[in-house]
Amino acid sequence: MKPSSQEELKSALVQLFSEDREIAILTHKNPDGDGLASALALQQLFSDRFAGIHIILEEPAPKNYDFLDVRKRTSVYDPHQSFPHIVMLDCHEVKRLGRCALLVPGAEKVIAIDHHIAGEIIPGACTYLDPDAVSVGFILYSIFRDEIWSRESGIRRYLATCCYVSIINDTDNFQNLNLNTATFQTCTELVSMGINPGRISQNFFARSIREIRYAGDILSSMEIRAEGRILLLYSSLDLVDRHGVTMAANSKFTRWVKGARGVEVVIFLQQVDNDLYRISLRSQMIDVREIAARFGGGGHSRAAGFESNESMDNIKEKLFREIEKRLP
Repeated sequence: MKPSSQEELKSALVQLFSEDREIAILTHKNPDGDGLASALALQQLFSDRFAGIHIILEEPAPKNYDFLDVRKRTSVYDPHQSFPHIVMLDCHEVKRLGRCALLVPGAEKVIAIDHHIAGEIIPGACTYLDPDAVSVGFILYSIFRDEIWSRESGIRRYLATCCYVSIINDTDNFQNLNLNTATFQTCTELVSMGINPGRISQNFFARSIREIRYAGDILSSMEIRAEGRILLLYSSLDLVDRHGVTMAANSKFTRWVKGARGVEVVIFLQQVDNDLYRISLRSQMIDVREIAARFGGGGHSRAAGFESNESMDNIKEKLFREIEKRLP
């Protein structure tokens, strides 16, 4: 089933949460502020109906989500778990779920809500895709606006905070090119619910001193190609260990170089295991989703990524070739 409108999607969600069956809310591995904050909002929206709504993550949530009370509201994947109903947010492909993907085959009903371009649709799933939406949290607010406004002030403010985090995550705090009138109109409504945008941004984008020193080492060793049009950042397991940080320190890392004069494409190459690298691509000039897709990944036209077991040197050279031939 593919809902043709937000009304149909809303009907499908209300029906699912009315059946009094255990529900797992999932998002992609290495969850970001859109997938995780949207999951928290959806859980809160229906928590008054029954308690069997579980947000399942591969790993414990990063500390920068503590202001959303994330520790009490999420749990880590257990291979012995199973759920008859699953809702996937900011993700519609099983391969992006990491270990949580093992929960999908045993589910009786699956609803996926995403704003990425269509990839591998799950057979039989109710999948709603809106690539024009700024974030999944924006979609949820659009669908459940009246229900959010009807809640008592404390819950309403929490829901508004989650939706706002979703938006600032996927607009990079209003610095990306995916902004439009509807984005700001929605944020105006969210602020009118009593949230404090400045405080939310401070909490969400906060960095520890260790993380700042870690960032300094990465920035000091950046690599430049194509006469300064391509900028590559690299993080190793050794660097993470030396600074005593976690992989969460890599979240939104490309913000450190956003706006660098003359740079048209940013590559962030992270070593996440001895033979595994995670690559993030950012550009306002070329479609990096096309490049990521060539390596088995995906994302948005301006922000995409993939993983690879090839050597770092091979990945770099292949990426440089793919990017250089697309630069205008």
